[in-house]
Amino acid sequence: MKTSIFKIFPVIIVLLTALTAGTAQSGRNILQPKADAAPTSTETEKTSTDNSDFVIDASADKYKLVFPVKYRGSADKINDYEKPEMTLTSARESFLEELNKAGAQGYRFVAATNNFNAGLMKLGDTQYEYRSFENESDNNYGANTAGADHEKLVEQGFRFVARFTLSSFCSTEVGDWLLECEYQHILLYEKEKNKKPPRYETVFHLERYNLNPDSNFAKVISAKMADGFLPVAALSPFLILFEEVADRDELKDNLPEIGTAMSLLWNRIFVKKVNALARKGYRIKIISNGIAVMYRQRGGDNTPAKYVWVSAKKKNFEKNLANLATQGAVYSATYPNDDGKKKTLIFEVPQNAGSKKREYKLLQFKFEVEEVSPGILSRNLTPESEKSLQRLNELAREGFVARDIFNPDNVSVLLER
Repeated sequence: MKTSIFKIFPVIIVLLTALTAGTAQSGRNILQPKADAAPTSTETEKTSTDNSDFVIDASADKYKLVFPVKYRGSADKINDYEKPEMTLTSARESFLEELNKAGAQGYRFVAATNNFNAGLMKLGDTQYEYRSFENESDNNYGANTAGADHEKLVEQGFRFVARFTLSSFCSTEVGDWLLECEYQHILLYEKEKNKKPPRYETVFHLERYNLNPDSNFAKVISAKMADGFLPVAALSPFLILFEEVADRDELKDNLPEIGTAMSLLWNRIFVKKVNALARKGYRIKIISNGIAVMYRQRGGDNTPAKYVWVSAKKKNFEKNLANLATQGAVYSATYPNDDGKKKTLIFEVPQNAGSKKREYKLLQFKFEVEEVSPGILSRNLTPESEKSLQRLNELAREGFVARDIFNPDNVSVLLER
């Protein structure tokens, strides 16, 4: 029977990025765009972010939707391009190619669906380049951020920007509440012109599940922040990725209080834990499958709040969205299901009367897929969705901000004003 050190004693490990190459966590090859896309750093010394003559087109649309446009597949898989594995990998390569094309035009990554079905980009002030790779981890001793692939990209000037859940699974043994967990995700990295990437470290924290590790994990995170590192992602409920700040003294002088909520099997318990901290004035900083890292500013306005989980799958979703807007609810994050699909949205509802009302808009996007040659699929927005993209940029000019992209059924973009 497989035995995890998780079942023997609590353990806290701080792992330096420089040590990640020879560890127990497995990674896949770094996903590169095709040769006719933005050049890779191994192909040439001059990358898309090295163009000193580049000037942002001020008249360009503020937002751009990117998605796989041409990839390997078969006619009988047109409506389910996520399978088989070859089709999925090819579609992700196409997505990354489109991401880099937009980055070369000055668009910067905002958000994407977990399977790279679609992504949202916003006009920035320089050029950007992107890489990604698939990674697997578990809750065994020695797991860490991303192994050699992470280290290699940081050395090439890339910085971590996002993590996408592909799958998460936890099981228990009969008569024991101790968990065996496995996680599969994609990590996305960005290279920005004339920007040196920061250093990264990870904290891997395991305790017996029935000993309520929340408070101890908060202490570990606080200690790491005191060393000049900010938490930027939860790679699993046991593993936090930290990024070094430029000014350690400023962070040390303004350290927030940290609260953590953890629950791996029961979502309702997790929601209760998050809201118990919110009532004490904590706000969500990072949230993912079974883990929330929350801040409370010392000496600041720490009024109580409440977080509401809203399913985008339900028929009354838009009605719920309108009700939340009248309460002054502020969009906080999406919460992935076990397969990583972003179908649940989290809103922070202030508990004080007279909160400023919000306004939300929801735009949906559908695609047409056809087999253009044997084994090659082409994917484009429907005519109606082309109008939705135009509407997205019209709303941006009216003061709306695109907050996230998610995929309950159709790809959807949430805007807030």
